Amino acid sequence: MKNRRSRLAVFLGMVFVLAPISWITSDQEIEEADLVELELGPDARVAPDLTQLEKVYAHAQQVFASADQPDAIPLLTEIIDRLQSRSTERALVIKEKMLLSRSLFSRGEVHFNLGETDRTRSDLRQAITTDPAMPIDLDQISPKLARFFESIRNELVGYIDFR
Repeated sequence: MKNRRSRLAVFLGMVFVLAPISWITSDQEIEEADLVELELGPDARVAPDLTQLEKVYAHAQQVFASADQPDAIPLLTEIIDRLQSRSTERALVIKEKMLLSRSLFSRGEVHFNLGETDRTRSDLRQAITTDPAMPIDLDQISPKLARFFESIRNELVGYIDFR
């Protein structure tokens, strides 16, 4: 008898959990993205745009590794502008913050290689304030840039707002 009750409870629970979604879809047309948002919350809508921005970042990294390194600046700027604009509307999710800080760092690295110290400093400061714990791979950057980055990070000690 106890086994039948538990099966019935599980069945009824599934009906009541699944029923609201089926009622919504039958009563009104809802796009697939809306259903994803219902199931995963408002941050679920970030995924498609974030995927596109990550593809732009991957392309920017390819350009960065080529002889045309300065051509990566507009690509990185596109990512930075879109994410900074989004941050005025709502808090960025973790993946967006990471992409923003990586893009700022990469653009700063290009400016550093071009000898544009003020732009480098600005980008690196923004990268650090976006993600204070941002790791850098010392084997992948010049020692001079690593020292410059660490000097900026040290300047910001006690200044960074951990929200």
